[in-house]
Amino acid sequence: SSRIRADVNTAYATDFSDATLRGARMNGAKMKSANFTNALLEEADFTSANLENADFTNTVMSGVQLMGSTTHDAIMDRVVHAPSSEALARRPALLEALAGHQVWCLTNGKQGGAAQVEGADLRVVGDALAAGQLTGLQAPGACFVRLNLEGAFLQAANLEGADLRGANLRGADLRGARLTGANLARADLRGAILMNMEIGGRTTATDLTGARFSYADCRGVLLSPGQLDFADVAEARFDRAA
Repeated sequence: SSRIRADVNTAYATDFSDATLRGARMNGAKMKSANFTNALLEEADFTSANLENADFTNTVMSGVQLMGSTTHDAIMDRVVHAPSSEALARRPALLEALAGHQVWCLTNGKQGGAAQVEGADLRVVGDALAAGQLTGLQAPGACFVRLNLEGAFLQAANLEGADLRGANLRGADLRGARLTGANLARADLRGAILMNMEIGGRTTATDLTGARFSYADCRGVLLSPGQLDFADVAEARFDRAA
């Protein structure tokens, strides 16, 4: 929240892991050895802050201000920055591939073609995926951070290792999807369907092994028995889930 203002005297070694600090004002803060692992820090202001030895592993840092900050020995592994120029250049091709995939779904494979967007930064397509016909989409390792996927049809999609932090998945149909190792921390999954997929007497399991749902809003989610046994659901909200 933009209202967050770090106390410059007490932020030493503070644990901000999995926090959402979008637009937070931390300019001048003394945050030596702070833990920001997996945090969402878009547009945060760390101007002139002391971030020595801070851990930013796997944080989302698009638009973060670091001017004049001290980052000596800070850990910056796997940081997600704003989409690169290469990712932006891929936008037309990605939009074309995703449009073709929707045609492929709607015509039962007679037209269009299945999209292969493995590892792609899909933030560049904006709201193009909301309510999309994306059954069987191949997107392992893709970046969906903060994307609007509300009402999307993602049955049997391969989202293994995908980054879905903060994504809007309200009412999305994820039956039979592979979400092994996917990061859904802080995602909005209200009313989403995560049950196993039943077609013609055959069951395709929705694989949530190793998926992270930390602080995700999963109210009203539809689940099959035992699906969350091997997922990380720390601090996630599952009230009214069925």
